[in-house]
Amino acid sequence: MSDKNIKNTKEKLRFFRNVDTGKAEHRYKNIKDETGMKRAVEYRVKVYDKMYFTEEQIKNWKFKGDIFPIGNNRNFTIIHNYILHVWSYYLGKDATFAYIMLRSYDFHEREITTTSKQTIAKLLGIKAQTLTEYMNILEKYDFGYMFQTEREKDGMQVGSVFVVRSTVPILPPDLHEGLPAELKKEANRIVKSMQKNTVIETFDEEDNEAIDEAVPVKDNQKSEVIEAPAPNKANSFDEALNSVISQLRGLYSDVQYNTWFKNYVSGAWIDKGSIFIPVPNEFTKDVYEQRYSNQLKELFKLYIDFTDIKAVVELN
Repeated sequence: MSDKNIKNTKEKLRFFRNVDTGKAEHRYKNIKDETGMKRAVEYRVKVYDKMYFTEEQIKNWKFKGDIFPIGNNRNFTIIHNYILHVWSYYLGKDATFAYIMLRSYDFHEREITTTSKQTIAKLLGIKAQTLTEYMNILEKYDFGYMFQTEREKDGMQVGSVFVVRSTVPILPPDLHEGLPAELKKEANRIVKSMQKNTVIETFDEEDNEAIDEAVPVKDNQKSEVIEAPAPNKANSFDEALNSVISQLRGLYSDVQYNTWFKNYVSGAWIDKGSIFIPVPNEFTKDVYEQRYSNQLKELFKLYIDFTDIKAVVELN
């Protein structure tokens, strides 16, 4: 096992991010006025706290949201058109290009870039502070994060580490709705194409057999299967809906739940045996039909009898 750290040195490092405390310090500097006389001018500087992370936390950093994988190669950089054509509308061309440059320096395909902040800034033809501003944009949309590093023995800062996503997040409904008409059309086209061509790995019977072989049962040991009792049917649709919402909160991350379920499933209703999920636009409807309808059917079946489930565009 290598005793080198993430920056490929043997020094013990600490990793941190500067967090805005919302406070400011008053400072003074001397400037010359129009007569050439020096005078003290007061200005304010934001106060930051250090939030520390372990190396393992950085290595295993998880990006949020619905994603599609993209390929990678050490000798060239693959950037999906959904990022170039759609996400760039919100990221802006400068932050988008900064993201591309950071992706080109990924570390062993682990979404980690140890190239210095100064080097990245120089390649982009900008100041290091400007790169920090671009990173703030990338962080806002969960595209990348910058961590400062310091030596444990003396606290001296020794560069930066970037964690940059290598997957394509789908725009949440509110951002999708804010796109210009042509970009919205392009976004829909790309998403449908990705959903059609992306292979989703599932846990199949062969995987089960492999696990059974890995944990053998002794001849004299009895194997007992205990089945969890099925949940009781709900007395009303509202009761069933609350149970389904509780299940969804446990199945998905907060970001996924808040993006795709919180404002929609909670408004569901049943009519003549069909369950209807109100959604704001055709894009969200397509996502529901292709990605979440089967999951919702299985959950609702646990608590209530129905014939079908549909996502419907509800106009304000």
